[in-house]
Amino acid sequence: MPYGPNGQWRPADPGACARLVCDIATSESPEVYARPAADAAAIKHARQGGEARTQKLTAEQRSRIAASGGKARAARRRSTAQRKP
Repeated sequence: MPYGPNGQWRPADPGACARLVCDIATSESPEVYARPAADAAAIKHARQGGEARTQKLTAEQRSRIAASGGKARAARRRSTAQRKP
């Protein structure tokens, strides 16, 4: 079953899908998301997992993880800056 870029349901028939996309673009049909309740549950469970991980790790371990993340972000910024003309 096809889905839109944000997980919205789309018809499998190309003609019906085109009509739905045109209706959404012209505001004739509201864009409907697949499962907002599932999204809320995912956010809740992700928060619980983060809290559990925070309690499990020591301050030194969290600091080491944050430092490695910062280094990775800086390296990614440097590599994209080098690619720009």
